[in-house]
Amino acid sequence: MMRWIPFALAACVLLFGPSDSRALEPDPRPIVRAEIRPERAVVGSPIHLSITVLVPTWFTHAPDYPDLELAGLVVRLPPDSSSNVQETLSGTVYSGIVREYVLRPQREADYVLDGRRLGVHYADPETRRSVDVELPLPAIRFRGIIPPPAADLDPFVATDRLSLEQTIEGGSGTLRVGDAVTRTLRIRARNLPALFLPPLLEDQPGIPGLRAYPRNPVTTDIPGRRPGHPTGSRLEAVTYVIEEPGEYTLPAVSLRWWNRRTGSIETATVEPLDFSVVAGQTGLELDPPPGRAERSMRNPGLLFVGFFALLVIGWTIRERIRRFAARSWAWFTRRTTSEPVRFRRLLRAVGRDDARAIQEGLDAWLGSIGLRPPTLSSLGREGDFELLIRSMQPVERRLYLETTDPTDVPRIDATTLRRALRQARRKLLGASRRPVSRHSLPPLNPR
Repeated sequence: MMRWIPFALAACVLLFGPSDSRALEPDPRPIVRAEIRPERAVVGSPIHLSITVLVPTWFTHAPDYPDLELAGLVVRLPPDSSSNVQETLSGTVYSGIVREYVLRPQREADYVLDGRRLGVHYADPETRRSVDVELPLPAIRFRGIIPPPAADLDPFVATDRLSLEQTIEGGSGTLRVGDAVTRTLRIRARNLPALFLPPLLEDQPGIPGLRAYPRNPVTTDIPGRRPGHPTGSRLEAVTYVIEEPGEYTLPAVSLRWWNRRTGSIETATVEPLDFSVVAGQTGLELDPPPGRAERSMRNPGLLFVGFFALLVIGWTIRERIRRFAARSWAWFTRRTTSEPVRFRRLLRAVGRDDARAIQEGLDAWLGSIGLRPPTLSSLGREGDFELLIRSMQPVERRLYLETTDPTDVPRIDATTLRRALRQARRKLLGASRRPVSRHSLPPLNPR
């Protein structure tokens, strides 16, 4: 009789147990997916990586993403790179977060991102308590390539559009020993970060008779229409101080680059600069007329007395001359380079809707405050200037994004830009610039 008991229990389970087969399935677990596109890209071109994290309930904390840094790889997280999703898998509704990365290979090689783990924090489906788990990130493989026709490019620069501009200061008119000539080069590349742009003036050979003083390069990434696709800008400048007279030539500068749109090699070039330097100064009277020399030598005592009198007068009023010169120079500086004057010039440029004058006025004003380098990217490290950065984007796009369609020219919102500039000025100057009355009294009832 006892041997029939196990069979009876099994029959009860089959007859009266749960009919839903999902009750016997294990609890749903978090899911991590990684998608790379494309798997092959030209060096410097963007590769988009999407990491999706799904949980069967909800997130109690943000996921702990692993470090994706790798030698020879540039990793960027664009603004608004994370978004929420919802998926239904096997009848279970999953909540998810998708994070988008932009990867750019710096050399021709195979890249592998493996061995990374991702922390997930979510609510348990049964107890609703927070559960912390670590899940492996699927291996990510992709390749950076250099097209065979561009194999001899050194350095290799690949972009959609590239421009090279030259500015010369002090190279016109009559030049003499001691004068200076400044050569400035600006290179811009669409959809390529500035760190991929090579130096152009550092490797220039020395020129006998000219002493070169290079400045530190300034690199800027200007946000593009698509997140993670900036326009890179690199500014280089060298000042040449003339030490000897003669004929001089600053050589032409060229850069061969790969056009990703046309699949061909193109060359950007700036012309050489020729200038002449004369010895000494012109217009000096070296030999006085004979009659004047004879008259002056007839009474050398009178010359001595006059020279001594001038020396005494100059010694007496030297302090007044020094103070007058200092006050004059301070007044001239306030009138031309002070922060209020440069700020008013910037506001006038905004009213004229002149993009180039706005950019130059902004750099000059930031320099008068003491920001180094005086660029909008440096301003982002000084505080919250989101409104100013967003308002300046149409100005930068109008300057750096070439277009022949008048309807495609970005519109500058002058009212918003003025308000953003005034807010930024208040934040940068702070309470130290606020006037304090000399007659202010202490509180009547100090605590």
